[in-house]
Amino acid sequence: MTRDTEKPLVILYSEYLRRRSFGTAKNQAAYFEDAKLRKIDAFSTWISEDISYAAEELRKLGYVSKNILGDVALTEEGIQFVEGKPKEFFSSF
Repeated sequence: MTRDTEKPLVILYSEYLRRRSFGTAKNQAAYFEDAKLRKIDAFSTWISEDISYAAEELRKLGYVSKNILGDVALTEEGIQFVEGKPKEFFSSF
């Protein structure tokens, strides 16, 4: 996985954790509507096509699922991948 693909995974995971901290159910916290995904602060400087491209790469790796509308959801594999990283991994983002 490239760094360009790791970064959006970390962004999604961070947003997932933020939602969970507010009591959002796990499946809802892991789900990102396309339009709302692009409004996450960490994606504010990203070009829409780059977000879509990264989401497709993550889908191919099994870290997110993606529907026909462009909505994505973190999978258990994606969550476990990020949870297994040391703290130093996150400091580079």
